[in-house]
Amino acid sequence: MMNYSVTGKYIEALVAQYLKKNGFEETLSSFLKEASLPLAVVDDKEQLQVEDDLETIVADRIKFNEHSLALKMGRLKLNDNISESVALFKSWNHTVKFTSVLKRELNALTIAAQFCNDNNEIILSMSNREILLYNADQFEQVSKLSQPSNNAGISKLCGTFNDENSSYYYATSMNGMLTLYDATGAFIDNATWKIHDKMITHIKIWKCNMVWYVISTGLDNCLKLSCLNLPKDGIPSLKTTCEEKLSSSCTALELQFQDFTEKDILVRKPMILITKEESTQLSCFTVATSGKLELLYNLALNNTQFTSHSFTVRDMVTLDKSLLFKPSLEEKYLAIVTSHVPYMRLILVRLPTSKELQDRELRSASETSYSTTLYGNIVANMVTKVGQDGYSQPILKKLEQLNGLVVGANDGLYAIDIANGDSWRFRTTNEFKHDRVKCLDVNQDGSMIVVGMADRSIYELATK
Repeated sequence: MMNYSVTGKYIEALVAQYLKKNGFEETLSSFLKEASLPLAVVDDKEQLQVEDDLETIVADRIKFNEHSLALKMGRLKLNDNISESVALFKSWNHTVKFTSVLKRELNALTIAAQFCNDNNEIILSMSNREILLYNADQFEQVSKLSQPSNNAGISKLCGTFNDENSSYYYATSMNGMLTLYDATGAFIDNATWKIHDKMITHIKIWKCNMVWYVISTGLDNCLKLSCLNLPKDGIPSLKTTCEEKLSSSCTALELQFQDFTEKDILVRKPMILITKEESTQLSCFTVATSGKLELLYNLALNNTQFTSHSFTVRDMVTLDKSLLFKPSLEEKYLAIVTSHVPYMRLILVRLPTSKELQDRELRSASETSYSTTLYGNIVANMVTKVGQDGYSQPILKKLEQLNGLVVGANDGLYAIDIANGDSWRFRTTNEFKHDRVKCLDVNQDGSMIVVGMADRSIYELATK
């Protein structure tokens, strides 16, 4: 309730004048209405005999208690001034609310969930070996994928890939198998291949020059590139063209595309970004003209060149241009969540541009001692309120409509405002019960969230 004392009214007048001075006209209109203030408060400032405005009063207070305030602000992010990320990223859009909550109680644990088919469907992999298809609007099961006779068990990953002519579902099993299904969910004969000796942990599929490519990692500590041939009339085939042995298991994988100019010709190359267990470096591979995997660079995620391990990356996501105030065609950013305990950290990284990479390549040809590791690309290192322990596996997704990120954690969902270095328990209606998150996905425009909990319940949150 508003304080209608003289002091309270004076504060309200200062706030109104601040809003007027800085051009917050819509906010000012709402504030004048809710505070029951006359328009003369902002139109006739001299009549109030206000000697100092709100900014001057606050500035004096900050100067009086500057040291204590600096310590408090410093706890929001480490190693950076808070203004740096504000200049790059948009702040959280508090006007968008997730008001629709649909809950389903299932008879098995949901292991993986992903929006697919232009966000009209949700594919779920269950602990009872079933792969279910739900419609996104009513959040009701519409069908399930037919399993092959040699079904190897639980599918750790599932999803779809498509082009203008065809659409496919895929699933990966615990023994390193990749299985394909057609657009109806029927198993495709001869479309199952063992691409890893152990469980597949990450997979991305894309098409280039009429060829499907599969990049995958497994618990066999291998990064593999495979070519997938899917003829309309014929037997599908998959061939692993090259592989890289990793020093430890992959913890996160992102696929981006970057344009390079080679002999005055624009060439688009895949950028395969991976992080590994017990390593604080991000590795970037691409596909060379020979068809082999080529390491472009390693990027340090800590602030020292003499320590290779102090935390592990748990998940990462590419930040879209829509989250930036001034989007650049060249610069790209990555958000990374870590294994820090008792509270997770969020690291923002600027990735090198094509020009920077080509300049480094020219320098490497002339230098005898050349390092492939890049330093100084950390934009921000934030402390969050996301509690975790040594066994936590946080899941990170971006929310374009809200200009921020959402994290699935031990005790539910958390929101992260990148611009202000802030984090809080994700707010929705009372129907949503926070629990340990087992899987999480967000649709393309950030208007819907699907989240599976450890108690076998699954929710669909929507802004509509």
